[in-house]
Amino acid sequence: MPAAQAQDSAPKVDGQIRKIDAAAGKLTIRHGEIANLQMPAMTMVFRAAPEIVGQAREGEQVRFTAD
Repeated sequence: MPAAQAQDSAPKVDGQIRKIDAAAGKLTIRHGEIANLQMPAMTMVFRAAPEIVGQAREGEQVRFTAD
């Protein structure tokens, strides 16, 4: 399955941005369960594209996919 199709089929996860590390291109997000990865709700660091990191704000509610 092409990556674009895989991302479209991955369930959306709700979370909140807790910390932004723009220099490293990373966001710390407290998120709900990520069922497709069998991961319980937790806080963890995700890499993100520079344009996403540049627009992110601490405390912002987000919805994303993870694979």
